[in-house]
Amino acid sequence: RVMGRTRVEQRFVEGGDDLGLRLRQQVRLEVPVERKSDTKWVAWNETFYGVNKTDWGQRADFDQTRNFLGVLLPVQPELSLEAGYLN
Repeated sequence: RVMGRTRVEQRFVEGGDDLGLRLRQQVRLEVPVERKSDTKWVAWNETFYGVNKTDWGQRADFDQTRNFLGVLLPVQPELSLEAGYLN
């Protein structure tokens, strides 16, 4: 299963006058470890992009990217645990 998520964040720093906007785009892949298993392999990438420049240091450009590789373990019907490596 492939999923995507987009977030827009409002960011500010005490002492700064500007409001920073940052866009976060995540693409996520989940694959069952075995057929009909609730335990899944998980891989995702999230890229951060600064929408505007601020007086406290945010740039209006690519900021960072995060990559994750791990396993999703169900704990309860509405609760799961993801363990793995975040780069």
